[in-house]
Amino acid sequence: MVGIPQPDSPQDFENRIMVFERQALAKYGCAVRNMTAADLPGRLNNLLNTRIIPRLEPIGFEASFSRTIFQMAAPAWESMGPLTDKELWFHPVLIRDIEDFRKGLLSSKQRYERFAYGSGADLHELRIAANNQMHPAKVLSLLDDVSLSWIILPRVYDHLEKAHSWSLPGYLRYFNNEPDSDFKEILARIIIEFIGNYTAKFMDRMQPKAQLQEALFFGYAAMFWRNLRKPPAGGEELKTFMHFFHWASRFQKRFLQDHPEASAEINRMEREKVNAFPDWNAFGLAPARCDDNSTFVVAIRHGRLGIDDLVKIFGIGSALLKNMTDGLLPYLFVPKALSGLFRKIQNNFYLESRRTQSFIRVFLEELEDSYNFTHRNSSDTETGFTEQLCFVRPRVICMINRLLGSL
Repeated sequence: MVGIPQPDSPQDFENRIMVFERQALAKYGCAVRNMTAADLPGRLNNLLNTRIIPRLEPIGFEASFSRTIFQMAAPAWESMGPLTDKELWFHPVLIRDIEDFRKGLLSSKQRYERFAYGSGADLHELRIAANNQMHPAKVLSLLDDVSLSWIILPRVYDHLEKAHSWSLPGYLRYFNNEPDSDFKEILARIIIEFIGNYTAKFMDRMQPKAQLQEALFFGYAAMFWRNLRKPPAGGEELKTFMHFFHWASRFQKRFLQDHPEASAEINRMEREKVNAFPDWNAFGLAPARCDDNSTFVVAIRHGRLGIDDLVKIFGIGSALLKNMTDGLLPYLFVPKALSGLFRKIQNNFYLESRRTQSFIRVFLEELEDSYNFTHRNSSDTETGFTEQLCFVRPRVICMINRLLGSL
């Protein structure tokens, strides 16, 4: 069962993942120290500085780690380019496949929206249904089903060839120009996995392989912690932390299976990922969830993913009508739990990015809408209007309005 959120402490969620990030960076640094610093050729160095590394930052790569990745497999990455081309070369068949896949994704989303809005369903329920339909897990599952070569070959380790290095500038070009957030999220995952797989397969043979593998793994682990705590500006809703985790998990199982520190790191990553974004079961519950206010603020920084979770925890739903519920708060606990969260939001609001500030406002508005029975069907009201709810509802709405008025 979710406990009442605890006040901030050195052991709160955000401080804890900052410690984990520093620990992963320290292990990454130890492994990198065993590398012989590779001098990047001038053309590759210029390409990285002007077109590659700056474009990787919105996907969650820290600049110095990006440079080290290319140094790990510098001889293979040299084939990327050339810098003097006005347009980085990208095979026309792959461009056609990208466009076909993108159009298919957008068409599916538009068909669902037309069907949903034509069904006469309640708007609040439609928003929830639409969010579930386009949940990142469902959108990203397309990558496991689609057979397009431009997606499968460059990100699957066994099929990689050295010549595929030219794919990266093409992916980055599409990523930068893509207006649709769902397709942009797919491109972010492809780029993160492609860079990791390509570097792992074509590591410089003149370098100690075991240390390079450790550096690559703990570097990706550090990027997971960094992106979980604070997603990149402009990429708040790309779920980049998930992509770094998925790649690191597969890499550990394949190459570092007997490495105790790598195994422990994966376990930590999985635990804290679920703490921030729970695995809701078929009954809408998350039995293992354990929160503090810092967890909620970190979740909000990721936009829709965090907003939906928080509205599910603090808002109205059939599970909340019970006195005790696994994974969610009984109604009578909600005002006390929200008071601590709202206090943290108010104290730190202007320290957050403008995008996070907008996410906070959206969360508060949707939470208020959850308690506003004028937007709900009468049947829902009749079955759900318990004594506890009559007591809690006006207090929660008053708290929300007071906080919104102060921001």
